[in-house]
Parts: sequence; C-alpha cells; structure tokens
Amino acid sequence: MTDDHAHEGRKRNNDNQRVGLAGEFFVAAELSKRGFNVSLTLGNAKSVDILAELDGAAISLQVKTISRIQSVGWPLPMDKRKIENVGIFVFVLLNDIGAQPAYFLMQPDHVLSYGRWFETRAILGYGKIKNSHFRENWVLLSDIVRHSKSLGLSNAAQDFPIPPSQADS
Repeated sequence: MTDDHAHEGRKRNNDNQRVGLAGEFFVAAELSKRGFNVSLTLGNAKSVDILAELDGAAISLQVKTISRIQSVGWPLPMDKRKIENVGIFVFVLLNDIGAQPAYFLMQPDHVLSYGRWFETRAILGYGKIKNSHFRENWVLLSDIVRHSKSLGLSNAAQDFPIPPSQADS
C-alpha cells in the first residue's frame, strides 16, 4: 500500500468516526430535551453508545449514523446476535449543514426484519424506512419507560421489549 492509499484510509476512518460521534451527540441532545439523563460511552462499550435514564428506567441505545441521503444506508453487524442484544437502535441521517438531522428509532426485531444481509456486508437501507413510522419515533422510548415502570423493571429496553403490535401503532 502506498503512502497516499494509507493516508486515504486513515482519512476515511477519521471521517467515519466524526460522523458517528456527531450522530451520538445529536441523539444525546434529543434525549436530554425529552427529560432523559444521558451518558455517552464514547466507544468504551461495543454494543452501547448511549445509556439513557428516565424515572429510574434505563435504556441502552446503539446509534448508527450516515452523513447524507446519497449513502446506501446504515451498516449493520454481520452477526445478527449483535443486533438482538441491543436495547434500541437510533439511525441518524445528519443531512447537510443547516438542515436538521432525521432520526429513526427501532427495536432490534424491526432492524432484523428491515435489514439486508449480503455475503460481505449488511445494511439497513434508507429507502426502506425513510417514510416509515420509525421516523422521529421518540415516543417508543417513553412507551418503554412507562411499560417497564408498570412492571417494576430497571433496564427497560432489555427487560421489557414492547411487542411489535404496540410498537407499530
């Protein structure tokens, strides 16, 4: 590999890291606006980017971010078990400077059903969810907190996933 190719690879990794961090910060801000106490793991926990707490109920979130619509979609883990073990996914489309990001909140079972697995990669395509009920679905988090509180659970998304019939409405 030439020095130019190595530099391009490092630049791409840095760009991806910046995009990912931007998405996490935007999600943390949205959660804070909605009254959640928020802690970012900043890469120290592989399957959890953000821990959010509201009224004693904790929710773990995995944030996946793309910078613009021209991207095919959000990369997913090839190992589907890594999806099943996440509380809630937040897929972020940053958009251009001056435009608001778009957020898509999904439970793992929906990620598994909407995602596509190929031989070498897995993605959640933007086109499959852009006009779906997942867009700006912040009420999902409130519903999870409410349900977990009614059952006396502390780790809301892991202990009590909302059945699809309730989450889809």
